[in-house]
Amino acid sequence: IIEARDGSTGKHVKRTSEYVAALISELKRHGDYDDILDDRYMHDIMMSAPLHDIGKITIPDAILCKPGRLTQSEFAEIKNHTIKGKELIEKSMSDIEDEQFLKVAKSVALYHHECWDGSGYPYGIEGEQIPLCARIMTIADYFDALVAKRSYKAALPASVVFEDIEKLRGKKFDPVVADAFLRIRDQIEEIANSNAP
Repeated sequence: IIEARDGSTGKHVKRTSEYVAALISELKRHGDYDDILDDRYMHDIMMSAPLHDIGKITIPDAILCKPGRLTQSEFAEIKNHTIKGKELIEKSMSDIEDEQFLKVAKSVALYHHECWDGSGYPYGIEGEQIPLCARIMTIADYFDALVAKRSYKAALPASVVFEDIEKLRGKKFDPVVADAFLRIRDQIEEIANSNAP
């Protein structure tokens, strides 16, 4: 529903979910975050990934579908989709008894625009203050946002985006998560190409 509104093809959720699945498998294989990435947590991240932008249903069409550059106030409204997403998950899924899943889903929605160096939003938290599930979602979402064509921008080549990720390692991205993403570059490109708009 969100993607139909903002002019996307509906494949952003599918691609980002597949990037997340590939990335957590690589982290697990490499022994990264072994103390956190048990089977249940991995499952909860994969199930939560499609909900990361759910808060965008609260953003007015005039802003969400705007073809040009956003004003400062419009961008502030867009940034609110993180808080609104968490609130929507809380309200609409209050009857779900799986508290761990709800915690992961709310974290993915709320924190997927936070940055490792504290420069993100909505709270400007940094490093391991950001839940791992959100740090994983951040890189998947970033990659797809840049390699996919949107109403307001052209698609960038994957090679350029991978270079950006390398430069932003330890700044925007958790360095361990960024390294894992870069190790599976071929797999990520295959997912992008097989689900192209």
